[in-house]
Amino acid sequence: ARRTEAAAALDDVVGTDDYLAPEQADPQGYGVPSPASDVWGLGATLYHAACGYAPYAPGREGDALEVRYPQLTNRPRPMPYFVEVDVAELVYLCMAPDPGDRPTPREVAQAVEPLMEAMPRARLSGFRISASA
Repeated sequence: ARRTEAAAALDDVVGTDDYLAPEQADPQGYGVPSPASDVWGLGATLYHAACGYAPYAPGREGDALEVRYPQLTNRPRPMPYFVEVDVAELVYLCMAPDPGDRPTPREVAQAVEPLMEAMPRARLSGFRISASA
């Protein structure tokens, strides 16, 4: 985590490859990292949680930026059929290539609330509670 001013001063890659926004992977070519970069990272994390795999096939270290960071030139892989449309739309919006097209953190939180409410209630299974002392 960095203050906005410190993030804007970055000119090297900082972060985990699979979760980097384009502006983090190549600040000189794609612009200044900002809170929108964190929204991208959250979108990539939600993608992985919903699908069970990262949004992009792994790049190869040591290659050109576009090969190492497929997010610079490619869209995320399509989400599987079992991911709810509302969830997929939010995730893809969070991972919009242009930081200005991404929702704000507040907008993400507001969009997630009804999705969480619509989920089935969690319950423990396989456990028995004994009343004996």
